[in-house]
Formats: sequence, structure tokens, C-alpha cells
Amino acid sequence: MFKHLLFIAALTIAPWATQAETDTENTPSDQSVYIIDDLYVYMHAGAGKNFRILGSVTAGTQLIQLAVEEGYAQVKDDKGRTGWVDQRFITKQPGMSVEIVTLKDKLMANEQLLASNANIVPQLQDANSQLEQLNAQLKQKLADALNNNQQHTQQQRQNSEKEKRELLMYGAAIAFTGLLFGIIITLILSRRRRHDGWA
Repeated sequence: MFKHLLFIAALTIAPWATQAETDTENTPSDQSVYIIDDLYVYMHAGAGKNFRILGSVTAGTQLIQLAVEEGYAQVKDDKGRTGWVDQRFITKQPGMSVEIVTLKDKLMANEQLLASNANIVPQLQDANSQLEQLNAQLKQKLADALNNNQQHTQQQRQNSEKEKRELLMYGAAIAFTGLLFGIIITLILSRRRRHDGWA
């Protein structure tokens, strides 16, 4: 009875195995594949378990697939070894171990970047404080310059008005002096005429 069940199971699995073998033989060569997680497999010298074992390959190891033959894939591992492994134990997607290593590397890079930025922040704060002080000084100088300019303009206006007043006073003095000289000359001339008339 047990032999009959095994025979039926073999007949059921045979077409699926044949299809899987056909699919794997059509797989392009020279591509990256990975050993599936939670597993390590043996690398054989040929396409089958009967060939000499070259060593083991741990889960997550990246391999270069070179060829496919009878359910076995010829691969080259990260140690430079070339051999054959059961194709059921490889996948095109990197395993969790590879992703964990990648994530750890990214995390370490981010931590280093964060630490570098943390060292830069105080320097940026000091530079910002210095710029704010310089800006305040420049604003004060600008305010002083505007105030000085306003005072200078006001002083010039006052000087101009003073000059105008002085010119008016000089003009009035000259006019008054001329008028006074005119009156004096007129009086002198009129006296001479009178004196000449008496003679």
C-alpha cells in the first residue's frame, strides 16, 4: 500500500519537476542570484549530488550564475570558487541577511552624517551670531550716517539762510550809505550855489 502511494506521488510530481527543469534551463546565464535565507548548501564539482563537494555556501551569499543544467546552477561565489548548487536553493532576490547588512551600512552612514552635522551646528550658530552682531553694527553705522547727513543738510540750510540775511544787510547798508552820501553831496552843492549867489 505504501509503495502504491509513493508511485502515485511520483507520477503527480514528475510533470511539475519536468516543467521546473525546463524553466530553469531557459534561465539566462551570468546573472546575480542569492542563497535563500536560513540555509546553507553544498557546492559540488558537477551538476549533481554525486560530484565532489567543494565547500558550503551560507544563506544570503551573492553568487554569479553562469549556467543551468539538470536542476543545478553553475555559480561563482564571493570567494572566487566556481561550482554547482541545487537550483531550488537560489533566488534572484537578495535575502534578509543582505538587506540587514545594507540597512546597517545606511544606518551607520546616516549616523556619521548626523554626527558631522552635529559638529557643524555650533559653528553655524557662532557664525550666525557674528553675522547678527555685524548686521547690528552696520545698522547703527547707517543710522549714524543718516543722522549726520540730516544734521549736515540742516547746517547747510542754516548757513545759506545766514548768508542770505548777511547779503540783505550788506545791500541795505550799501544802499543806506549811498543815500547818505547823496544827501550830503546835495547839501554841499546847494550851499555852494547859495554862497556863489551872494558873491
